[in-house]
Amino acid sequence: MKKVTIYLLALFLVFAAKDFTKNLYAEDGLNFIRIEKDSYDDDYEEVKDGTVKVRANVSGARVYVDGNYKGTTPVTVNNLKKGRHKLEVSKNHYETKEIYFSIESRQEKSFYVELEKISGFINYSSDLKGVSVTVDGLSTGFFPYEVDEGFHNVTARKFGYKDSTQRIYVTRNSTYSVHFSLKKAPFEITKLETSKQRFNPQNKGGLGCIDIEFSVTAASDGVLTVSDSAGNVLASQDFLFSTWDYEWEWDGSDQEGYIVSDGLYTATLTAGGKSVQTSFYVDSTISYPMLNLTSWGTGIGSCAMPFSYPEGTLIFNASIGASMDLGKTSFYGAPWSAGMGYAFSDHFEVSGKGFGSIQCDGKSVYGLSCAFKISDSVDFESGSVFYYGASFKIGGSNGGTFEPFGYDSGNGLGAGLMFGLENNGKYFGLNSDIIYKSVTGVKADGNHFTWKNGFSFFKNFGTIGAGAHCTLSSFFGEYEYHRSIKGRDIIFSENTKDWTRCVDAGFEVSTYPGTSSTLLHFKGGILMYTKTQLYGYAEFGISFLVN
Repeated sequence: MKKVTIYLLALFLVFAAKDFTKNLYAEDGLNFIRIEKDSYDDDYEEVKDGTVKVRANVSGARVYVDGNYKGTTPVTVNNLKKGRHKLEVSKNHYETKEIYFSIESRQEKSFYVELEKISGFINYSSDLKGVSVTVDGLSTGFFPYEVDEGFHNVTARKFGYKDSTQRIYVTRNSTYSVHFSLKKAPFEITKLETSKQRFNPQNKGGLGCIDIEFSVTAASDGVLTVSDSAGNVLASQDFLFSTWDYEWEWDGSDQEGYIVSDGLYTATLTAGGKSVQTSFYVDSTISYPMLNLTSWGTGIGSCAMPFSYPEGTLIFNASIGASMDLGKTSFYGAPWSAGMGYAFSDHFEVSGKGFGSIQCDGKSVYGLSCAFKISDSVDFESGSVFYYGASFKIGGSNGGTFEPFGYDSGNGLGAGLMFGLENNGKYFGLNSDIIYKSVTGVKADGNHFTWKNGFSFFKNFGTIGAGAHCTLSSFFGEYEYHRSIKGRDIIFSENTKDWTRCVDAGFEVSTYPGTSSTLLHFKGGILMYTKTQLYGYAEFGISFLVN
């Protein structure tokens, strides 16, 4: 017994020593970088990762491996351990697919998964011909119409009949047939409204008109009239109704062709023994300033102006031009821009524009800027008007133009103030703007500022507006700008304090051609770096105004 006990004790010590040695090599605190491999212990077997690529017949399907989310199709899943795994591919309104697979060390597998849509079909019938049917508010085109499994609203319409809507549940791989028996609708005027509350007939094109919109439920005839506050009918139009919705444009003139005076007017629709009214104003003070779209909002040159477009005005603008290096008398680039603005109120405007230039070295510079402009005015008894406002902008591009840089090119994070005086159609104003990182935008290397101060003048001649501007840019700080020119890497870098960095001076002319509400622009000017370069530029632009 004693020998057996000694033998068991010795055997225990051997295994204990072996386990201690293995743990000793695994301790980080002892700075051992090697772990002894035990051929009898799978925990220390070397395992190399595998890769699975998953594609599907629909994009954006969710991919799970062993219950863990890995992204959406198409996706590559790395670091898969050797062994058996579960792949799940799912998307809303599709059947989930599950695949079990095994992967070896360093193995790459690919799966193309075809998900089956969980859908059914809707068909319809009706006692009437010419019925239009929508599903969930959308026109369906052809029937049977495929829809996802679930609840849907199916609506049938026919002029002169009441709408009928049925809510149905469509199960997968089935066709649900809906039958409509429509009832005749009594004649009703369901809507009468105007596109604007105020308008000025003296403005050009659609800007000087008002749309009177109305809807009816059944066939009849009627008359739409416009009358003044004394009840005098100034304009009228007869209608024979064969559909629901109608629109009539009134240009603010009476039956003899004269433009009506300012005041309150009433549109009255009389039809089918019913009468509905709505009111609006003619206001000759409403005007649309003939301004271009700058990176600071509407204005001229690079200066925003504290004028406001009427509430609801939508502006689409595009321009293209050419620039010259006057020091070398050579072509420098072809600047372009395209943008839009919207007047949320008579005092608040939002705008955005893409801008860029095709340079003479073949490189294309492009960027984007957004601006917010607020403005207001104070009227004086003398007839003069004091305008004031502020602009805020952010912009950036993939490169700069007009070396050595440091003027207001549309880049950077900026804030500015503007104010001026207008009298008898002539406006003179001042601007002061500060721009952080004006070279290529807020992601540009180096901290630098441009401080721009200047004035602008604008005169309205009725169908033509003309103005001029002049600004002085001061530049402070450092920047580093990398550019590849004809295969060579060029680095522009500078650390300076320059109070008279650049002068930008130019003119601009805008006009409404004929009776159109489209605005044409032409501008030209010079960009003079006081110590080095001199450039000239000219651009032609067009603005479409909608209100």
